[in-house]
Amino acid sequence: MKLIKLSLLATGLLVSLNSFASYTWTADYSASNGDSTKKVTAPNGTTTYSYRQGFGKPILLSKTRGVLSNTADYDDEGRLLSLSQGGKTRTYNYSDSTHLDWLMSQDDPELGTTNYTYYPNGLRKSEQISGGSTTNYEYDGNGNITKVSYSAAGGISQVPTITYDYDANNNVTSKTISATNQIANTYDAMDRVLSSTLTYNGINNSISYAYDDYGHISTITYPDGLVVNYNPDGLGRSKAISTSAGNIISSITYSPANNITGYSGNSYSLAITYDSMNRISSIKSTSASKSYTYDGENNVTAITDNNSSANSASFGYDANNRLTTASGYWGQANYSYDNLNNITSLSDSKTTNSYTYGGNNLLSSVTSTANGSESISYDANGNIINEGGDSYTYDSANHLISFKNADHTITFDYDPNGNVISTTQDSNKPVITRYDESGKLVYKLDPNKASNQVTDYIYLNGKLAVEATHNDGDLTNIAYHYITTNALGSPIASTLNGATEYSQDYKPYGIEQNDKDSDHLGFTGKETIKDMGLVNMNARYYSPGIGRFMAYDPAEPTVDDLSSFNRYSYANDNPLRYTDPTGLFSFSDFFHGAGNFASGMMNGMSGGFINTGHQSGFAHDAGWAFGTALGFTYGASELKAATYATGKAGGLIESSTTAAVTERNVVGQANVTKDLVKYYPENDGFIGEIVHETLKPGTLIDRFGSKNGRFLSPANTPMKMRALPPGAKINEYRTYRVIKPLNVKSGRIAPAFNQPGMGKQYVIDRPVKDIIDKFIEEV
Repeated sequence: MKLIKLSLLATGLLVSLNSFASYTWTADYSASNGDSTKKVTAPNGTTTYSYRQGFGKPILLSKTRGVLSNTADYDDEGRLLSLSQGGKTRTYNYSDSTHLDWLMSQDDPELGTTNYTYYPNGLRKSEQISGGSTTNYEYDGNGNITKVSYSAAGGISQVPTITYDYDANNNVTSKTISATNQIANTYDAMDRVLSSTLTYNGINNSISYAYDDYGHISTITYPDGLVVNYNPDGLGRSKAISTSAGNIISSITYSPANNITGYSGNSYSLAITYDSMNRISSIKSTSASKSYTYDGENNVTAITDNNSSANSASFGYDANNRLTTASGYWGQANYSYDNLNNITSLSDSKTTNSYTYGGNNLLSSVTSTANGSESISYDANGNIINEGGDSYTYDSANHLISFKNADHTITFDYDPNGNVISTTQDSNKPVITRYDESGKLVYKLDPNKASNQVTDYIYLNGKLAVEATHNDGDLTNIAYHYITTNALGSPIASTLNGATEYSQDYKPYGIEQNDKDSDHLGFTGKETIKDMGLVNMNARYYSPGIGRFMAYDPAEPTVDDLSSFNRYSYANDNPLRYTDPTGLFSFSDFFHGAGNFASGMMNGMSGGFINTGHQSGFAHDAGWAFGTALGFTYGASELKAATYATGKAGGLIESSTTAAVTERNVVGQANVTKDLVKYYPENDGFIGEIVHETLKPGTLIDRFGSKNGRFLSPANTPMKMRALPPGAKINEYRTYRVIKPLNVKSGRIAPAFNQPGMGKQYVIDRPVKDIIDKFIEEV
């Protein structure tokens, strides 16, 4: 059992926390005129201040005073009226007292005004960007969205209407753009997807699923008929991966936190180790070997290439954990940022790029000592349409539909989920791709290669493990290419029959070291469009060349997240630590335990299923401390358990393992010693594979607990399948309807507390209260 030392006041406020790796966070508190202040000092000396009104709403968060700060203004109803950072302000306007929670419009520096309308029952009817496109929604009697239509405006072309059909259990049975572009889904009696069939221009390709007796996915059948067996154990973890050719991956081993520690394949082996903070410390395979070093803020400070010292690298960061220096095969690179988290300069041994921003906080030009100045322009929806000699065209749903420069023309078609299904470059034949519901590329048919090459992408625990290639229609002669990925999920080597096919490395913001001859899965495991130089992050395209997204982020910023104010920055300006798996939010999944530890120090326990929250006084503060510890270990999963004080805080109960916690005297408070009992939920309370999923408008979700939590489930999930811990707030139940595509982590709930679990859970990156009326509404 890994132990954490916590020091608390008599009131339960956490004042210091020491981790397994001897990193220490401290907290100080004060109050004045009804407002409270919390100061957290991190291991690197960075201080973060948060100021909250008496009823708990944040009014200011300042990290390392004067460097970065968010300032929020609320009305008497607790509604966010404005959010400011670096001299820029976003404002929010609401309806009259009849409908207090209806957001009617918002004003943003980059887009101007966005207006919203509603049906009488409160469902959102439309969204209209000033000078840009309008999105309209229609619903059925159950509140399920049945139609999404778009208008053309500001020179943006119109996208076809999407319609939705549902079964009696409100599962989506079809999504249709036209008779030649449709997705049809089937479900079993437990509402699990059995098949998802895409019809496109006369081509039908289907992904189908089979489950074991515990509800774990046991088999996936790919569009070309390849059957992949995952052979799950009782916990839903794959023991081996097999096809008709036998085991292609075997001897899979796991850590106590359910992280993969190794497996073997055909003349291939992989071993992964983790440090005491649950961070990847080494990755060694037949074709690659990397080691990682971190600082107390979980920033990657060094990557050692054990096969080639020339590919080793070291990194430095500022007080806000933004990458500032990087030394590697590219030489010495330096990065600068403004107080809005915009990159202002990027220099290396070959060139210096200087970035210029307009008054609307949009990047207007990049000047390079090597290539001169390139101007950048946007459409009314905030999409980049010109960058130097490159031009881009978007439709009214913000899909990139064409690219053109002096050398190439590329066009894209999309399925009803918004995933690319066809890519046509120059005079070549269209390349057909298929993504699953979580947004992972699973299948590609390239008729421009010999014998119409098919590639099936096989994943293990969410990361690419094998690329299976064969001629179209020939499943008897399949080549299995074993892919080694780095901590971010970026492929760094491919192994075929024991021989290294290629090795790859990346500059910090994703520029590849070695060119490949076609589009491929590259930086963070996403598809790189070679001749466009962009990475398809699902919701948006990302440009490694400038280290920014090409389109405006539809996910709303929050007061507590200093990095969320910027709508185009990538991965919190820390691309070695964070990824953006859907183009909507930055995640630190690869170091999630340590990352949640630091986050817990600032935000505390989300207060979902345990009796905590701003409304419960002392219990909130105690829960905040305990949630911090849990967040450090496995992500503060409310669905699994909490750290318990022995009957002394908010009715929390005693467990079986105790640790003495000594408190220190702060601001005249007396020293006290309490026995804390810790139960560490593994893997965020998930069992089996965790996927990134985007919930569609109209989806009904619910939770037991306050609006401070981050865990939800599909509406009406049976209680026993939720595996709620003792002390769960059963009487505090809410149902929500998704009103805007919502990015979540999704998976099955592990059995716990003498309950079978196995229901589905969703984890969002912020408290529920921060997305109400932005992504969800209470029903």
